Amino acid sequence: MNVKISIIIVYKNRDTERVRHVLDSIANQTFQYLEVIFIDYGSDEKYRTAIQSLVESYSFTRYYYNDSRGMPWNRSHAINTGIRLASSDYVLLGDIDWVYSPETLEAMINAAEKNVRVYCRNYLLPENIPFNHSLFTNVPADLPLTNENGGGGAHLIHKMQLEKIRGFDEYYCFWGVEDRDLYSRLDQMGMKTFCLDIKKYPVFHQWHPDASGAKKGFFPDRWWESMNMHFQFNKQNLVRNDENWGKLLKKENRSVFNCKEKTFEYKNTGSWFYKGHIAALLISDLQSLKNDECLSIEIPKNKIDKNKKPNKAGRILNILSGKATHKKNEADTFNAETDLLYIIWRLIKDEKFISDYAISDENGKTLIKLMI
Repeated sequence: MNVKISIIIVYKNRDTERVRHVLDSIANQTFQYLEVIFIDYGSDEKYRTAIQSLVESYSFTRYYYNDSRGMPWNRSHAINTGIRLASSDYVLLGDIDWVYSPETLEAMINAAEKNVRVYCRNYLLPENIPFNHSLFTNVPADLPLTNENGGGGAHLIHKMQLEKIRGFDEYYCFWGVEDRDLYSRLDQMGMKTFCLDIKKYPVFHQWHPDASGAKKGFFPDRWWESMNMHFQFNKQNLVRNDENWGKLLKKENRSVFNCKEKTFEYKNTGSWFYKGHIAALLISDLQSLKNDECLSIEIPKNKIDKNKKPNKAGRILNILSGKATHKKNEADTFNAETDLLYIIWRLIKDEKFISDYAISDENGKTLIKLMI
């Protein structure tokens, strides 16, 4: 019998033990007409070597390295790569943290239909409960669950339905919105949802430290707002991305790592007027590049004094008593760490002006290379 389910698992710089739990649970499924498409989304070399060795030790897996070095985590692009490489009619949108009870995949494929999205919620393990196999038959009563509206769980979807709309919207990156967006589009296509009985077929999400937008400094400046605006403006546009959606990036595609560097010179400080002026300078320098050249930019990171606490109470008292003095608004001054990064990120994501780029943090600086 041909492969019936392609399980897409995407990964970057995570510990191998949690991946072993996931792959072992797949190996122990009662349903075995499957393959795992494992997309390593630009892991550092020390992680890549270990994870590739582990993944390839399972006969049902195919390992791919998506060379996204210097780019932010983009779950949409990573999963789309897996969708395009899948050889099955049905695709399971999996997760690097999910461990499946032995009959889960069989129950999902039995419920599968071309116009039905099969959804399975998962139990969220807290930090003090590591995964072990006894959980399958003895689920703690107080474990929280992902929600019932189709987000945060495993989804089995016919591959053709995903191809119709070119998968996840790759505009979304870092964290969030991509699930909400995809399932909204599938609903508009008329797809129905079947929810698997989580008590019969438990799936567990292994605990990990918070890696979401709730963390301070997680996003580029104003990016969360940009993603949500993109979602609202494009709700009715079912087809997203261009024809290269899900492209598997290879070393030869990453010209930015083999280019001649030209340095972008700018002032570290300036007025509100300089915020607009620097965008013109940057674009002009980029337009002057030759095909084998890139623009190199260094942005120093601001050091934060963790011991200094803002005296909010005193400021409020001064305002109430009429003693407040005028202080220059920080929004009126140029700050490279926010303002220049914002301009660069707009060029990358919204203006479609950059052909390749790499961003890294080293020695208290953000290092950026841009090609057009």
